[in-house]
Amino acid sequence: MVSITPLRHGQEDRDYREFFTPEFLTQALGQPGYWQGEGAQHLGLRNPVEASVLRHLLAGFTPDGTRPLVAHQAQPERESGWCLDLQVPPSVSVLWALAPEPARQSIEQAHLAAAGVTLLDLEMDLGGFRNGRPRSEEQLPRGVFACFPGRASWDQMPQLSLRAIIPNLGFLGDGTVTGFGSEQLLERRRGLADAYRTLLGGQLQQRIGAFQEWAHTDMGLVGVPPELCAKFCFDPKARHELTDGSGRRATPLRSSELFGAWRRLGDKHGWGGRQAEALLGQMKRQQAWKNIASEWDKTLQRARACSSHAVQAVKRIVTGPGKSSTQPPSTPSRDKDMGHSQ
Repeated sequence: MVSITPLRHGQEDRDYREFFTPEFLTQALGQPGYWQGEGAQHLGLRNPVEASVLRHLLAGFTPDGTRPLVAHQAQPERESGWCLDLQVPPSVSVLWALAPEPARQSIEQAHLAAAGVTLLDLEMDLGGFRNGRPRSEEQLPRGVFACFPGRASWDQMPQLSLRAIIPNLGFLGDGTVTGFGSEQLLERRRGLADAYRTLLGGQLQQRIGAFQEWAHTDMGLVGVPPELCAKFCFDPKARHELTDGSGRRATPLRSSELFGAWRRLGDKHGWGGRQAEALLGQMKRQQAWKNIASEWDKTLQRARACSSHAVQAVKRIVTGPGKSSTQPPSTPSRDKDMGHSQ
């Protein structure tokens, strides 16, 4: 679900050149890249991401390539950046591929929201937010991330993902630029995976009412058959419309053609669009009942609190010092109305 790899000098564009091709938008159902991180605001970067701007940042230069941001000669072993991949579990991709359009949008928004918060968490970690050192806001370096959302893998199977290209640049409040080390990112990989998985599960629960189950360290959605996920994601022979018998890519499909092929593939294996819609309807009903139960619990808690206050008030009235059990006690509001003072 989460992987981090260093970018090699001179080959940085290998990890992002595909995102600037027409095929990425039409055959991988991708979206134009966007910037994230306070470093992007510091540089005044605008969406969508441009290949030349990203190339200059990875080389340690300003976005227009005219001025160095870091002293390269003083840092000969400096890494240019890293590639961070965030992928949803197979069951989420399969449900997304077979779901109707409104549900697809909700699932995709859940993924992007979880990915965005995960990157924000990483930026704070890189800046030393959790290392226990007292620092002001100006002393925390801010990062910059070029984010490229994808929806299909190289062989055109459903795969919701986001690749973040992270230049090795940290921007301080006083205008200076520092860098990060690979150990800072690599030691955070497991923590990032846990954070993203937890955030994704919460977002899916909130948006479509999905319930998760765990197998080993991976998350799966309850109701999506694991066998179908294996057919979609791991069995090259199952991709009858998208690859040939040996698993090589067939004639590429475009945009809406992919969703039709995915639904036919699901129907062939006994769990297609109708089953996905039925599962989503069940999730929605379960979520509605869960919300009703939650509100009922809150109502009972308020009622118990009111009852507890009432009991305590009666006890104070009956057993209060200087009060007669035969004479009704006066209340502040009653005394005020009658012109008496306490």
